[in-house]
Amino acid sequence: IVASFLKEAAADPISLAVSLSLAGGFRRGELLGLKWCNINFESDSIIIRDTVVEGEHGKVVKGPKSKAGLRPVIMPKLIMVALASHKDRQAMDRKSRKIKGEPVWVFETAKGTPITPSNFSRSFRQKQKAKGISGLRLKTFRHTQATLLDEINAPLKVRQERMGHAEMKTTMNIYTHTQSSQHRLVANQLNQ
Repeated sequence: IVASFLKEAAADPISLAVSLSLAGGFRRGELLGLKWCNINFESDSIIIRDTVVEGEHGKVVKGPKSKAGLRPVIMPKLIMVALASHKDRQAMDRKSRKIKGEPVWVFETAKGTPITPSNFSRSFRQKQKAKGISGLRLKTFRHTQATLLDEINAPLKVRQERMGHAEMKTTMNIYTHTQSSQHRLVANQLNQ
C-alpha cells in the first residue's frame, strides 16, 4: 500500500500528501497549511508554520498545535523530487486556468486557496477506493513514520522534534511501539 502511494507521489497530490506524512510525520492540517515559501529544495527541508483546520465558519489557517509544532523537518530526496514535480505541474495547471501569480499553497483548490480538511479527507477516501483499499486514515502514515523512526533507533529527541510534540511522553506513549525484534534483541543480550 505504502509503495503504491510513494510511486504515484510525483504525479498525484493525494499520494504526495500521503508520502509527506509517511516521510515527515505530518498531520493533515500541517500538510494542508504547507506553503511553497516554507520548502527549501537546497536543504531538502520543510518548515511547518501553518495548519489548516475547520472551524464554525469554514477553514481557518493558524499556527501549529504547540510551539514544538513549529519545526523544520529534513526530508528524503525522493520526496523533495516529487515535491518539485508537483510544483512544476501546479504552475502549469494554474497557467492553463489563467490564475495569475505563483502558487502559495502546496495543496490548493482550483481557486488557489488551501484545501478544506474535510474535502481532503473525502479525496483521500476516493483514492483508497480506487486502489481497492479502505479504512486507512492519514494519521496511519504519521504513526508509520514514528514506528520507522523507532525501528532505525533514531534518538528520542529527534523523534519528538520530527513529530512536533511538545512533550516527550506523547512521543513515547502514543507513537512508539515495541517490535518483537526488539524483544528478541533484549533477550539475546541478556543471554550473554
